[in-house]
Amino acid sequence: MISVPVSWLSRDGSARLHGVLLQDGGSVLLQYQTRDWHQGAQRSTARELKLSADNIVLVGYSAGLLWSSPRIEIQSSDFVSLAALDADQSGHLRFRVRGRQRTAAKKLVQELNSALAEVRFSRWTRDMDRLAPTPPSADEAKPGE
Repeated sequence: MISVPVSWLSRDGSARLHGVLLQDGGSVLLQYQTRDWHQGAQRSTARELKLSADNIVLVGYSAGLLWSSPRIEIQSSDFVSLAALDADQSGHLRFRVRGRQRTAAKKLVQELNSALAEVRFSRWTRDMDRLAPTPPSADEAKPGE
């Protein structure tokens, strides 16, 4: 299981959040805690946020300007969960990644995207099977007999 240490600032910049991002099946698991920007004191106990594959819209990796600020971006349709993290109002999380964690971050994003593709494909096949016409049974085929 690949885990990547990440950090991000709250929307108002008053708190820095530190955590670990990892894949849990087709889901993204974030374990984190906050630190108060002004006092530097630990403000919260460790918390967890799990975003299921059904709620994840996009997972991407960006190297940043001149490859100096790598980050992982996650867009989710579960606004309530992201509001607890004080995320971007558009449902985006932009995690900063340490430079020496670039390879692990790229690999994590690749694995998450392939897991999401598998979940979406299975959902698509299930929906197609449900919508496909069913062949008539032997009793329905000969109503006059």
